[in-house]
Amino acid sequence: MRRHIAVHLAGLVAFLAFGPAAFAWNSPGHMLVALIAYDDLAAADRGRVDALVELLRQHPRFREDFLDRMPADLPAAGQGRWLFAHAATWPDMLRSAAPEVRTRYHRASWHYVDKPLALDPKAPAAPEAAALTEADPAKADNPEHMNILQALAHNLAILRDEHQAAADRAVALCWVLHLVGDVHQPLHCVTLYSARFPLPQGDRGGNSIPIANDGGISSNPNLAGRGFRPELHGFWDNLPGHSEDMIILDAAEKHATALYPRSGFRRELQTRDLPGIMDEGYGYAKAAVYAPFILRAIQRVEPPREVPAGGRPAEVATLEPIPLNDTYIHTARIIAEQRITLAGYRLADQLRSNP
Repeated sequence: MRRHIAVHLAGLVAFLAFGPAAFAWNSPGHMLVALIAYDDLAAADRGRVDALVELLRQHPRFREDFLDRMPADLPAAGQGRWLFAHAATWPDMLRSAAPEVRTRYHRASWHYVDKPLALDPKAPAAPEAAALTEADPAKADNPEHMNILQALAHNLAILRDEHQAAADRAVALCWVLHLVGDVHQPLHCVTLYSARFPLPQGDRGGNSIPIANDGGISSNPNLAGRGFRPELHGFWDNLPGHSEDMIILDAAEKHATALYPRSGFRRELQTRDLPGIMDEGYGYAKAAVYAPFILRAIQRVEPPREVPAGGRPAEVATLEPIPLNDTYIHTARIIAEQRITLAGYRLADQLRSNP
């Protein structure tokens, strides 16, 4: 028992040592969004969260993906809260599921929306922008290929329709819990485009921008440890570290909600429409994620947009991993904590409007 407590404390010390803003949108981050929403909602309407937890028990993969993964030492009183938090990670779990499960449930494009951001500020507006950021799920050519705006509206409609099968509503609930978190991650709302990164994919929300594992990253186990992905998107996704221990997550939630109470987000919480929330994330991407030193590193190795008549295409220079300085890392941590806390409050508000 003493060793068990020591392990918990060691993890908590590592989390708190990272500083006041230590999480973003990997599994611990999604669990934190859900925990903030759960506790915010339960404070006013315990019956509502209990009903949502009961709905999760109707999930078609409840035993395999929920019960079988529940910590053995979890107290009975905390099981519903853990199920709620764990459900927010289920859409990402599908990436490594068996082929038949992936085919049935996994929807890669549902996690993001590619609002174009030009590397060259003088570039004309992208004509593809309207199609890439379409928010109406009815206008999707294929429901499996919806963007996050369409997918979130689609799943909210299923969740709120009590005539739908309970199993389908439970699956939709998992997607709602997850996607509200994703739409608050700036790199889930943008794609940088240039000659190197042409539309419609662009830089794939920072996934094509390599970063160096040095400086402030290499010195911090929460960033450089298990799960480190050497690209800009991975850096933002993995800001929370890698612990899904409820003791650590509870401490993180208390810290975040004390630092950023609901009352501090009065203006932001007035924005309820999904395109408006996307534009918030896009604004953070433009102002902070794609910092000037990152854009300069990309511009230095940009290929020419056009090949001269009769000429040969120039050899495209390699984009070397970009070091992230301490100022950038510190700013990212602050933004991550604010965005994920706001996501929790907004998720609670969405679930309050569920019948």
